[in-house]
Amino acid sequence: MTDLYDILGVPPDASEAEIRAAYRSRAKKAHPDAGGSAGEFSELGAAVRVLTNPDARARYDRTGETDDPAGNIDAEALGILSQILTPVMVDEAAKYTDVIGRMRRAVNEEKHKCTTARKELEGHAKRLDQFVARFTKRPDNDVLGRLMADKLKALHRGIEAAKNHEIVLDRALGLLEGYQFDHEQRLRPAYDEPVNFTDVMNAWPRMSGRWPT
Repeated sequence: MTDLYDILGVPPDASEAEIRAAYRSRAKKAHPDAGGSAGEFSELGAAVRVLTNPDARARYDRTGETDDPAGNIDAEALGILSQILTPVMVDEAAKYTDVIGRMRRAVNEEKHKCTTARKELEGHAKRLDQFVARFTKRPDNDVLGRLMADKLKALHRGIEAAKNHEIVLDRALGLLEGYQFDHEQRLRPAYDEPVNFTDVMNAWPRMSGRWPT
């Protein structure tokens, strides 16, 4: 198995922020839609999942083994694709649409929402850190400090969940690579056909006996 740190191009002592930054940089180039390969993209996803999980990373550093999170990512990604595809399969009009393009748009819309929510949580966490720093003096029984620490932990859990969901959504996009849906062209009704006004004007005297005024 290729070293996970080498896959991401980071040293073994890299921080979580450095690991995630390296993943985002390499994932953009490795994404199948950008000319990369699904295999390379999957490797990056597996590496970042292990190295950003403290327990899994410690186990990997100690033994060189992983819990193979790629399988979990694929399962979650397939679950997302299933939710999108199920209503499409029973839609009579689906044969007239680019189903793969439709699925990609749905995944990208979900990723945009997820990224927006993550950035909002990161903003909240940053403001809370700044707020906490203003308490320059505290009593021994620091109940407010504990309360704020709990709030901050909850925010970071939300941020972590959003980051992991973004990885799954990226994998869902990778799983769509290589598919093409042969959709039918919808026939336009006759009344939608362009009107030839020259023909109308030529036929008018025959129909009405006079030219329009």
